[in-house]
Amino acid sequence: MKLYNLVDFRQLRQCDTLTDRTRLFIGYLCNIKCRFCFYKNTPHVDIRDKIYQQLDWGKAYGIKDWDISGGEPPLLSYWFQLLEDMKQMGFRNIACITNGYKFADIEFLKESMDCGLNELLFSLHGKDPESHDKMTRVRGSHKKISHAIMNAMYEGIKIRINVVVARDNYTDLPAIAEQANRIEPVAFNFLPFRLENSASKENSLKFSQAMPYIKEAIDILDKGIKIRVRYVPFCVMQGYEEYVAMYLQRMFDEYEWSEYTVRKFEHVRFNRDVSELDCTEDKWELEIDAIHKSIKHVANHSFTCLNCKYLHICEGIWKSYSRVWGIDEFEPIHGEKIKSIMRRENNGIVKAVS
Repeated sequence: MKLYNLVDFRQLRQCDTLTDRTRLFIGYLCNIKCRFCFYKNTPHVDIRDKIYQQLDWGKAYGIKDWDISGGEPPLLSYWFQLLEDMKQMGFRNIACITNGYKFADIEFLKESMDCGLNELLFSLHGKDPESHDKMTRVRGSHKKISHAIMNAMYEGIKIRINVVVARDNYTDLPAIAEQANRIEPVAFNFLPFRLENSASKENSLKFSQAMPYIKEAIDILDKGIKIRVRYVPFCVMQGYEEYVAMYLQRMFDEYEWSEYTVRKFEHVRFNRDVSELDCTEDKWELEIDAIHKSIKHVANHSFTCLNCKYLHICEGIWKSYSRVWGIDEFEPIHGEKIKSIMRRENNGIVKAVS
C-alpha cells in the first residue's frame, strides 16, 4: 500500500516555548563500531572551523543549549579547548552524547566539567557486557560505559540515557530500565532503529515486536524520569501516547533539538560551510516550515490514517520502515480529530492544547 502527503503541518499553531537546544556536530571520529551506526565506514575529516561556525551562528540565533555529537566528541584533540570556548560564549548547557570510553577516567570527566561540560547523554544499548558489547562490536565497551556512568553519578553531573532499540537488544529493555532507575537520569530516550544512510536492515524489527518491551520498560522507569519514544506513530503507542516524541512534539522539549538549526547545519556533515541562520524571521515560522520539510522527506500517511484522531499531529509512517515491513500493523485510533500539537508538561503528562 502506498503512502501519501495528506497533511500540511505548517497550518499548526505554536502552543509552547520552542526548544533552545541544538546539535553541535564535530565529525565522524569514533572508537567503537556499533552495528546500527548510520555513519559506519564514513571517514573522519577535521572540521574544526565548521564547529565554530555552528557555535557562532547558533549564538546569534539564540541557541542556549548544545548536545555535542559525533562520532565520539571527547576524542577530539582540542576537546577541552572547545568546552572552554563554549563556556566563554555563555551557553547555558553543554552536553556530550557519548559511549563513555573517555569518561571512564574520572580525572578526564573532572577536567571536562571544569571546562564547562554539565550534561552527559550516555548511549547504553544492553543490559550486560554480552548484549552491550554485541551492539557496539567492541569487547569491554560495557565496562567502560558502566564506569563512566558511575563517575558521572559520583560527580553529580546531569545524566540522560539513549537506547537504540534493535533486533539484538529489544528484549533487554525492561532490564535496562531497572538499571536506569538506579542511575536516576533526568531523561530516557527509546530510539527504535531507523534505516538511514549506511545503517543495515538486518538490525531492524517491527514496531509490533518491540512495543511490548518498550511499554514494559516505561512501566518500570521511575515517574520522575522524562521518557520519550522517538519517531513512532501514535497508533502503536495506545495507552502510552504521552511518551511519543515525533518531530512535532520534539520542538517544545528542552532536551531536544531545533529542527530549523539542524537542517541549516546539515552541510557540516559534508565538510561544507554552515548556512546562515535567519535571525530576523519569526522563529515559529522557521521551525514549523523546517519540520514540515523534514517530515515530508522521511514519512507519509496511508489512507487508513485519514480515520485516525491523531492524523494532524502525527508524521505518519517512515518510508524506510514501510519499504521493509509494510504498513499492515498500523490501525487508526478512532475519535474526534486532535488538531493541536501534543506537548509535554513538566510532570511528563502530554495533553492537547489549543
